[in-house]
Amino acid sequence: MLGSQTLEVVIGLIFIFLLLSLLATAINELIMSFFSFRGRDLAKAIKIMLDDRAAATPGGKAGQKRKNRVGHPGAVAYF
Repeated sequence: MLGSQTLEVVIGLIFIFLLLSLLATAINELIMSFFSFRGRDLAKAIKIMLDDRAAATPGGKAGQKRKNRVGHPGAVAYF
């Protein structure tokens, strides 16, 4: 069709790799949504990021930073 077999093979391979990557992505999304992995991992990561027990100073209130951030009006909807 294009006159060059090499170019046609390259275009065909690109098309096949594109289709396979889209298929793999769709299967991955299906598995993640079915088992709720993404939401669980996201909630765990947010809790780890907001947890400041390791950063608490002696005599300070552990967890105060987390309470301030979680109580913020922009973050209330997520918890």
